[in-house]
Amino acid sequence: MEDEPVSALYVHVPFCLGKCNYCDFYSVARSPDGVRAYLSALRTELSLIAPVGPGMFGTVYVGGGTPTVLTAEELEDLLSAVSSVSLADSAEFTVEANPGTLTREKLRVLRRHGVNRLSIGAQSFNDRLLRVLGRPHGSREIDDALRAARDEGFTNVSLDLIFGIPTQSLADWKLDLEKLLSCDVPHVSAYSLTYEEHTPLARKAAEGSIERLGEEEELRMYETVIDTLTENGYEHYEVSNFARPGFACRHNEVYWANESYLGLGPAAASYIEEERRRNVASLEGYVSMLDSGVLPVEFRERLEPERRARETAVMNLRRARGVDFDDFLRHTGFDARRLFREELDRFATEGLVEVGSDSVRFTRRGLMVADSILSELV
Repeated sequence: MEDEPVSALYVHVPFCLGKCNYCDFYSVARSPDGVRAYLSALRTELSLIAPVGPGMFGTVYVGGGTPTVLTAEELEDLLSAVSSVSLADSAEFTVEANPGTLTREKLRVLRRHGVNRLSIGAQSFNDRLLRVLGRPHGSREIDDALRAARDEGFTNVSLDLIFGIPTQSLADWKLDLEKLLSCDVPHVSAYSLTYEEHTPLARKAAEGSIERLGEEEELRMYETVIDTLTENGYEHYEVSNFARPGFACRHNEVYWANESYLGLGPAAASYIEEERRRNVASLEGYVSMLDSGVLPVEFRERLEPERRARETAVMNLRRARGVDFDDFLRHTGFDARRLFREELDRFATEGLVEVGSDSVRFTRRGLMVADSILSELV
């Protein structure tokens, strides 16, 4: 198997205005003291673990949380720390942003520090549905954020949308997609709403105060977004992601290839030297451990070769090009055709995957039940 240098860096910023009804990512309310402590700890973590070398990181992704909930001055400190590591000249540098928190002053800070890609969490252009999701912005703020980003020179912009929201109709979704097309962004992530355990939305569904959409309704929405975007020049390059030519997210492609990456910040995950690591999901714990000179890792797992190969197949299949047999063998040491012979034969017979001489990928029908197929491969 080939050695895999760590070429992707993720930085988790754990601050938000408030918790959205569906979100289970680790986040806390922003406070000046909390931000100061976090930034100090992050610099320590960088000094302890970030490898140094010429052009070490080809992609950097700053997510959260909501990185743009920080003030312009705090963003300046954050990005100064992050950009202190060695970046490739052509590095893709992404920062997540939410409408309503993305000011022109902050956009100028991002530009000064080499950020060249924005991922904006729109989720919907329907104000009623935004309230169901508990989003802290309205549709007007999405327009304002996009206009400001363009004015400040950002051309590589991605929008996130969610479908399958309670009370959402297919007509609502089609209107969202019409509005999306009018925004003319080069990248779109479209996710089916998930009801994560312990979130307000999951509790409301369990109590019966909201009604989940049926599976058939969600599938129609998924098919609609695929058809709408591909007919308008977007490549459906991953299960939930669409891009115009040249605008696929290079950072996320590292994850889908199951290659090595480094995660910094509370609750951040890493995959280094075939070991999965996860930082403590507590701002206080994260700061305390780094103040003591200890890496804030609370979980480590070294994967057995077959487990790693199976996880690689699951991640690869999410891509439109699927699993390339030669790449898979080089990456894992396993022949996918042998390792998954029984499953591939069955899925191909059912019309869920297309097995070629050099790769296997989902069919259109397989995409509709991708999660169940992937769970079987693990």
